[in-house]
Amino acid sequence: MYQPPPTTRSTTTRKPTTTRTTTTIKPSPLNHFASKNPKTYKNPFERSVEMSDFCTTNFPTGNVEQKRLCQEILANIPDRIIHLEGQLRSTIDMVNRVKTEQDETSFEIINELGAVDMDSKRLEEKTEEQEKKLNRVTRTLENLKPRIGEIDNMYEKYAYMVDVMEKKKQVLEEMMDGVNTIHSTMKAMIVNEMAGSKKQAQPSSYRWNYQPVPMSSSSDNAMPKQYERELYEIAKAKPATIGKKTDAKDCSEFDGPNSLDGKYEMNGIRDVRGKSLTVRCEFTKGKGWIIIQRRVDGKTNFTRGWNDYKSGFGTLSGGELWLGLEAIYRLTMKTPMLLEIIMQDTDGRTYTALYKK
Repeated sequence: MYQPPPTTRSTTTRKPTTTRTTTTIKPSPLNHFASKNPKTYKNPFERSVEMSDFCTTNFPTGNVEQKRLCQEILANIPDRIIHLEGQLRSTIDMVNRVKTEQDETSFEIINELGAVDMDSKRLEEKTEEQEKKLNRVTRTLENLKPRIGEIDNMYEKYAYMVDVMEKKKQVLEEMMDGVNTIHSTMKAMIVNEMAGSKKQAQPSSYRWNYQPVPMSSSSDNAMPKQYERELYEIAKAKPATIGKKTDAKDCSEFDGPNSLDGKYEMNGIRDVRGKSLTVRCEFTKGKGWIIIQRRVDGKTNFTRGWNDYKSGFGTLSGGELWLGLEAIYRLTMKTPMLLEIIMQDTDGRTYTALYKK
């Protein structure tokens, strides 16, 4: 084991066996430590020379091997120090780069935070603006609630008035139909009277088919009683069946300048009970047509079973009707017929189709 020499040094000096080099290097980053104590700081080469003297001083001449090992170790110290200095410089550069990147990142984050803050402020402003608009709309709706109630009341009154007007219109239309029927009947009576046909004027040949229409209110029922009685007396002359012929098989046999729309007996055609077939004839442009179906106002239910469609239903006096499959078969079984279909839409446009076969 190595024993350190005594603290008292000999005054005799010896030159070191190692040769001092005069190589110079650039100042190391470690030199900044010298500013703290410049009197005691020494560069690595100066310290290596002193340590070389240390090997010569502390190892006698007889201990050559230990001295050689000491000198080899001391010779590698400058390279080791230079290597460590390079690593230190690299570390310092890396630290500086990291610090620069951190500064740049911090600057970007600060900018982004500023932008986010501005966006947040704009969003808050827009939110406040939308809340103000919503409050205005709410106040407007609150103010309109009484008006909505008034509008509802006006709508109910209007609907009631429309309903009343529709009823009045229906009553007037029925009255007009009655007046037209009375007019046609009176015309027929005048023609028959002029022709000297007293038979058609006998009361037994006619039946009463007039029914006064009830009005919707007392104010609407303003028809004078005298006028109503006159209509009653005139309507008594309306025949139940307008025309009869012995061998008639279709309405064209009743064509004439004074032909009237109504019920006609076809004595040339018998129904299943052996009676004369009664149909409704209408005369258009001098031609007599048999009405097999009429649908106008929806008052008659057409959703029926087979028996009703076989025998027929409705009224022949001008309302809705279906003549019946049995009657249609007996009318067309021996005589070729033309089929005309007339349809009218809600706008008053009329469409017609004519079938010859």
